[in-house]
Amino acid sequence: MINPAGMSSEASSGEKKFCVQTEFAPRPKPRITTSISLNGEVVQKVENLWEKLPQSQEDKDEIERFLRKQHRQVMKNIKEDGEKFALSKDTRIAASEEREGRPAILKVKEVIRGTQGVTGWVIFAKDDQIIDQDLLDSKDQTVADLTRCTRDLAAFLSFVSKVGHPVGGLMESEEGRMIFIPIVDDFLAVGVNPEVNVKDLVQKIRSALMRSVAKR
Repeated sequence: MINPAGMSSEASSGEKKFCVQTEFAPRPKPRITTSISLNGEVVQKVENLWEKLPQSQEDKDEIERFLRKQHRQVMKNIKEDGEKFALSKDTRIAASEEREGRPAILKVKEVIRGTQGVTGWVIFAKDDQIIDQDLLDSKDQTVADLTRCTRDLAAFLSFVSKVGHPVGGLMESEEGRMIFIPIVDDFLAVGVNPEVNVKDLVQKIRSALMRSVAKR
């Protein structure tokens, strides 16, 4: 594999100075990641998956072109609206949900956080961005990739078959379970321990969704 070169820059917004670092990561799945840091703390990440590892100079050049483009776009976003990157994670998520009309996510997160045995969750928007996640670092990308693939499969099945629009699913392993549920235009995956009553949790999540929709 030929390693593409990364980029590191400083972006200013008002009196705040952000460190922006973009790099290509080969594992667990090839991706280009831009990390935005403030006062030594990563406050946000932008990630895009890449289809394969670079094996030639042409592959390397193509990745570096995309990497530079992503890096410049993030720098531009910070300079135009740096305040949103300076917010705490919870405040930033809540503001984003309110601005983008996602009150359903707040209700669902209340249910998830109040359930014993939940090991984490990840929520994808239809534009392929992660809205929220609470997972162990070592599992972040694996679960995110699995959620993205499951969401795409659900959309594909509803398009090519007569099953209609899938309303969710369950994946089980010896270590635990993963619940997949659409949330309006977004997609949720919740990891739970084997002892969690999945049916009860799904019902609570759907009830929260119904209450949110009813208030609109």
